Amino acid sequence: MSNDNLTPIDMGFAEFVAKLISEVFDAVVTSQAEQQEKLQELHELMALPEEQLVDYFLQQDSFLLQVDELLAAHFPSDDDAQLHGIYDGAPYQPKTSRQPEKPAVFEKLGLKLEKEDINANDKVLTETGVLKIYRKAASAYTIQKRTVMNKLIEQGLSNIVVDSGKINAKLTFSTSMVGSGEDDDSSGNTPETETSDITQPRLSPSIFSTNLSRAHLSSAIQPIQPINRYVGLLKPNINKQVRLKVKQASNKSPQDVEAKSNIFSEVELNFKTIR
Repeated sequence: MSNDNLTPIDMGFAEFVAKLISEVFDAVVTSQAEQQEKLQELHELMALPEEQLVDYFLQQDSFLLQVDELLAAHFPSDDDAQLHGIYDGAPYQPKTSRQPEKPAVFEKLGLKLEKEDINANDKVLTETGVLKIYRKAASAYTIQKRTVMNKLIEQGLSNIVVDSGKINAKLTFSTSMVGSGEDDDSSGNTPETETSDITQPRLSPSIFSTNLSRAHLSSAIQPIQPINRYVGLLKPNINKQVRLKVKQASNKSPQDVEAKSNIFSEVELNFKTIR
């Protein structure tokens, strides 16, 4: 378990171990499910038509960066604010009998732009024309990726299965007194002792209401016997019991600075999956 929790929560040791095992099991199941989803996604990509596959890859930043680098090499821009000369509203000169095409889209990419790709009045590229150029430039990279994915499927994709493992968790241990109908002592310190239910003998008020002499009074009163000062102080309440509590260790916790009643330790669990 990571140490990223800002507010670690105390819980019983049994509850902690159960939660630890449950979370590891959930992580293994989630990992296997994600692998199956990736395999299914790969098969679905291979079934896409070429144009849809190109549009899928163009949504990925790394792939789009490759296309931009190719366009920058073929069509450098005179505007420092643009990566290359292919953008919506970029200057475009169609090929005529007197002037060559600029930028030379057909010469570099083998793509012939149509009327809807050019604004004839302003002689600039439209959004439709820019998208068509991007798709054409990305087609070569898409073919390479499709070839690689085909080889992966033919050779068989690896399926990572967790067979066995080890779980290490650093914890702080503390004890608290818990009882029915009472709140748990979550301080982690030694619980306070309880006072004894033994009551000291009290003098009867009737003695002071009689007219006895001092001698008679002293003889009538029995000397108070001193009680054992330890009786009851260490006597546990049968309604309470000691509870072992654990908390995830953290570098910000007090046990790293000054250890008092808490114990800093580590738990190790070994597991093996059975199919």
